[in-house]
Amino acid sequence: MFLGFDDNSGLVYESAGSAPDRPVIPVPTISQAKLVALPADWTSLGSGVRNNAQTWIFREDSFDAVTRTRRGRLYSPMTGAPYPNHNSRVMPHAFEDPGGLHTGADGKLHRPLNVYAACTSILEQPNQGRGATLALGNNRAASAWRIVDVEITATDDVMLVLKALSAYGVVPDLDAVKVDERFRNEVARALGRVVDSAFRESATSVVDQCKDAATLIASRWVWQRSGDESILAKDLAKVAETLEAEPHKKYAAANQCKTLAILHARGKSNEQFSKGLRPPTEEDAEFAVHAVGFLLRELDWALSPF
Repeated sequence: MFLGFDDNSGLVYESAGSAPDRPVIPVPTISQAKLVALPADWTSLGSGVRNNAQTWIFREDSFDAVTRTRRGRLYSPMTGAPYPNHNSRVMPHAFEDPGGLHTGADGKLHRPLNVYAACTSILEQPNQGRGATLALGNNRAASAWRIVDVEITATDDVMLVLKALSAYGVVPDLDAVKVDERFRNEVARALGRVVDSAFRESATSVVDQCKDAATLIASRWVWQRSGDESILAKDLAKVAETLEAEPHKKYAAANQCKTLAILHARGKSNEQFSKGLRPPTEEDAEFAVHAVGFLLRELDWALSPF
């Protein structure tokens, strides 16, 4: 299938031929799309379809807020198509020209369309794109999505299933009043770095930010209950030992901290070489972000939504 997008009106057209003329009703959500392979790719998303039609676009078919998944079709600019094609003739939307006052003898209207074809080039990516990160949006605001499945429909469209990658809702807001004023700002900044890095930086970098945040959260929490200044200078593994010991006995929080400390060490090349360890993966980074959220909730520093 081919897609036509009139960026003046926001209306969308489709057809099996390379001259899309059938209006899509209701009008679907259309987003600029870009594969993100490196953190630097986030700085080159472009300014949107209206300013640069020569970009991939994602047509959303459904969204599930519970599972945070989107299902939709991916398109790329049609090779050789003018930008935009002012000679496109389309059937009017029902609300666009109800009296047929502006249609020609063929019952169609002139519309300047940007024309797109199914983005089959995604199939040339490793695993046909599965596991890759897709950015939706432009350089003013964009969201990150993991491609979890790819299929070709009966109409030769490229259908994607996307899973949201976002730290919001995973890392809860900090209940600042529960944090001593001495450490309130540095804990908040550390959590901000976790959210900013999540799913946008390398896995090793995300793990590093999560480890730093966990060290601040856990050590400052212990200090507030013991007044032990020495805990503020200890590394995460040592802080974890204190967390699980008397009188705190925060075993689950301590185990999360221990795992984050291990993942952090795995990000170092010398550790990988000397101990034969694998480097952190994107899935490990996702776990690290969830671990920080768990730590906030377990130590009762998470702001309740109720």
